[in-house]
Amino acid sequence: MGAVSLSVELSSRYLPQVDSPLNLYFKARISVSPGARRSYRPFVVALIDTSSSMVKEKKIRLAKEALKRLLVLMPPGSRVVTMAFDSKVREVAECRELDEECREKMIHKVSKLIAFGNTVLYRALSAALKKLEEQKDDKVVKRLVLVTDGIPTDVKEVRPYGELGRRAAEEDVEVVAIGVGREYNEEMLEAIAVNSRGVFEHIEDPSGIPKVVELYASRHSSIVFKNSYV
Repeated sequence: MGAVSLSVELSSRYLPQVDSPLNLYFKARISVSPGARRSYRPFVVALIDTSSSMVKEKKIRLAKEALKRLLVLMPPGSRVVTMAFDSKVREVAECRELDEECREKMIHKVSKLIAFGNTVLYRALSAALKKLEEQKDDKVVKRLVLVTDGIPTDVKEVRPYGELGRRAAEEDVEVVAIGVGREYNEEMLEAIAVNSRGVFEHIEDPSGIPKVVELYASRHSSIVFKNSYV
């Protein structure tokens, strides 16, 4: 039996005789066997909003906790980069091949992040995507995980974010855009996530940040195939 199995069925078992076109839907179910081996090396860039609004409701503390969980879940050998943005964009730390020593150093640096300044979201996304574009190996699965709670203070139109998403898709980068609270621009996050063939997640309660980041980190750490089409 293969590592991955696919079954497809129609939405209806019966096809009535009708004079007009009939809409039917396919339901596809993909299952991965428990013994399937991870075939791809993960490359994750975690991009965290550290602007002043992240002080509210302890969002910065919860975002740092989420980053630490992500680092713990990434398997040895992964490439992991943590980046932060407020009025500027900066790389916090990088492990080109994750091991325990590098993991601990990254966790230590993440713990020192503080919230202040504005929200240069577009510049931050551009910098994170550029980092991911460095990696050209087909055996690497690339993901950008964004956590933000605010309205950008640099590029304020939605269209450029959609263009970034399409650029990400061309580079096989999946964007997981996580919006926290009610003050961010949902259209922008949805534009980059959908156009990258990624995921947009809304979190009303900031306490949910670690759980959502942990979910996607766990999924990304055990990829057995990619670029699947039905």
